[in-house]
Amino acid sequence: MDRSRFDSYISTYNSGDVAALAEFYADDMIFENFGDRHEGADVLAFMGQLHHVITDKFEPLTVVIEGDTIAMEANSVITALQDLPDLPAGPMMKGTYNCRMFAFYKTDADKILHARVAGWQPIPA
Repeated sequence: MDRSRFDSYISTYNSGDVAALAEFYADDMIFENFGDRHEGADVLAFMGQLHHVITDKFEPLTVVIEGDTIAMEANSVITALQDLPDLPAGPMMKGTYNCRMFAFYKTDADKILHARVAGWQPIPA
């Protein structure tokens, strides 16, 4: 995946259009997020559930692409649309938060095969 395609992925993610993310994900993709793991069709189902209760916008700070690996450090602006006591990243009350996060992606051509995402505890904006 080249930088232009990755930037398109980030724009699509930031749009909240979960169905459009399927264009970027391999059918058997693995998504790991703060110790939580989803595979295959469950990835989009999880994203749909998540984006039903939050909005999340990545602002990439650093992106490094080497072969089939992408590393990204980003600010994430998260808006919880309701109180969320059971998120993988920890409880979040309704409101807007800033979070510094990082992600590692394994890719094959233009698809993401595996994403590992983690970050620091969100703080109120």
